[in-house]
Amino acid sequence: MDIQSQTDDKGSCQAFLSGELNIYHAADMKPQLLETLGHCTEMELHLADVSEIDTSGLQLLLMMAQEARRTGKRLRLTEHSPAVVDIMQLFDLAGYFGDPVLLQSKTS
Repeated sequence: MDIQSQTDDKGSCQAFLSGELNIYHAADMKPQLLETLGHCTEMELHLADVSEIDTSGLQLLLMMAQEARRTGKRLRLTEHSPAVVDIMQLFDLAGYFGDPVLLQSKTS
């Protein structure tokens, strides 16, 4: 799992997640995502390159949403990969995050 992040001069940040968001990586990602959230006023998590997600990864996304609400920040999930859409549908959580669930179109 890899996280690339960037913050603009208005305090908005973007984090690009790629690879496996599962039990083997979620705990390692948590501090980095929380630190990134702490440095911005709103955060956008790009999920297009998440190849696998399990309940640990889903719990991490839920925790990030809860932390954003607790600290008065906005969290948006964007470019949901098919794996992310599948788990959100399985647990009926697409509406929980308040963002439209859209798959990124990949052209070859």
